[in-house]
Amino acid sequence: MRINLNETIKVKLTNFGKEVYYHQHDEFNKFVGKEMCKPSYPKEDEDGYTEFQLWRFMELYGAYMNIALQNVIDPIEIVYDE
Repeated sequence: MRINLNETIKVKLTNFGKEVYYHQHDEFNKFVGKEMCKPSYPKEDEDGYTEFQLWRFMELYGAYMNIALQNVIDPIEIVYDE
C-alpha cells in the first residue's frame, strides 16, 4: 500500500491532543511579540473525528508520539478512507 503524505486522515483527539492543537502557535506568537495566530480548538465531525493532511498530523503530534507520554489520540488508530 502506498499513501501520499498529502492524503487526508482522521483521528479522534484526546483532551491532551486538543490542548496541543490549541497551543500550536504559542512559540511563534511569543517570537513575534504579538498574537499573529489566534488559538483555536480543532474542528470535529459528528463522530468526533478531526481531519488532517498526514504530513501536518505528523508535524504537529510527532514529538508527542512516545510510549512515556500521554496519548494525543484515542483509540490509537488513524482512519484513512481511500
